[in-house]
Amino acid sequence: MPTDRPSEELSNYLASFGRARLPAHVVEMAKNLLIDHFGVSIAARDLQWTRLVRDQALAERGAPQSTIYGSIKVTARNAALVNGTMAHGIELDDTHIASTSHMGAVVVPAALAMAEWKRASGRVFLNAVVAGCEAIGRIGGRAGRALVEAGFHPTPVYGVFGATAAAGVILGLDTQQMNHAFGIALSSASGVMQFSLENEGTMVKRLHAGMAAERGILAASLASAGFTGPLQAIEGQYGVLAAFARVDRDRHALDGLGERFAIEDVSYKAYACCLHFGALADCLVQAKRDEGDLHDRVQRVEVFGPRALFDNHMERRPSSVMAAQYSMPFTTAVALMLDPRNPEAFSEGVMNRADVLALSDKVVGSATADLEKLFPAKFPACTRIHLDDGRVVERTVVDAPGTAARPFARAELIEKFDVLTNDRLSNGRKGLLLHAIQTIDDSDVVEPLVGLLRACGED
Repeated sequence: MPTDRPSEELSNYLASFGRARLPAHVVEMAKNLLIDHFGVSIAARDLQWTRLVRDQALAERGAPQSTIYGSIKVTARNAALVNGTMAHGIELDDTHIASTSHMGAVVVPAALAMAEWKRASGRVFLNAVVAGCEAIGRIGGRAGRALVEAGFHPTPVYGVFGATAAAGVILGLDTQQMNHAFGIALSSASGVMQFSLENEGTMVKRLHAGMAAERGILAASLASAGFTGPLQAIEGQYGVLAAFARVDRDRHALDGLGERFAIEDVSYKAYACCLHFGALADCLVQAKRDEGDLHDRVQRVEVFGPRALFDNHMERRPSSVMAAQYSMPFTTAVALMLDPRNPEAFSEGVMNRADVLALSDKVVGSATADLEKLFPAKFPACTRIHLDDGRVVERTVVDAPGTAARPFARAELIEKFDVLTNDRLSNGRKGLLLHAIQTIDDSDVVEPLVGLLRACGED
């Protein structure tokens, strides 16, 4: 049943997470999120956008509270800013389809920065991660794609509430303080979709996750000190969903709290492109696996899917990495010619390859009613590859690998971690880091984990 005071109800629920005993399967899902998050982050540690934000944080330095992955301690807020930007750096971080957001890139940096600073236990840290995902899923899951259609980016808008909840759990906020923290977070929420329309502005998308993580720490810290904010951040006339998504405020019921957790619906990416293209890339990977190399025999590639697969995604000459990852024709060419699991397949060097561009020119797209009706709950795709001998190779994928409907096993996430960190960590460091993640709930403090993350820059 709908509640008249969802902000208060959610605050009360999340304020209990510091002392909660979560179901064992939820704890293991939180560890899965950490494995994916740290693998993606380490792979992005030396990218330009990571370096620029890290350099800014190191220039400011401040009190040595929390660790930048692969670097030194800075303030907790700056550590979360850098690590969030890093985690969102290669389009391979987790996704939550109902809220169309990336939870881990915001929640984990905020939770870990606060846990290190405040010397929280591993169990409390994991609980904070789950709480942060709950905040994003419960708030963002009610709006669907309305936020995107209004021009706002869900990851930072919803993410700041997730970071606030995670930091608030570490700080031990009570119900009233958590409610005020959400009110402060409401005025901190931001992030617009203009980056998706401008090649030169796409670097800022990476920053969106870091900004939300940093602002969540600020909101929770201020509330802990007695700072107040509006108490109807969710349901208010100018609450987050009414102001940003323009949706009916009566839809914000928080039914089923404690029965199912948002982290159970997290999806993990197999391919380093826009989340809309996961099923598309898988169609092409399957075709290559079954038919052998096809790209030099292609006459035309037809792609079918929901309209969102093509709207603002048809650029054939991307001039930035972000634009390449958001281009349906380019992604199709990459999936046929290269390895779409590898972020390097979308690098600047590949963007200028004549053979990749020539193949992308052979790609056409059409929205179909049967696949449209599955969206946005799913991002399906169908491909027809027309070959020079007259044959047509067709594949349809409804659920991309790694989605909640087709989940990765722990071993598959470890394999992804291994691939992403191959050139960045020694085998010994990998093993130690994976062990620390999988036993984090046994640790009195998170320092053993963050110590390994700090040392990641030494390999």
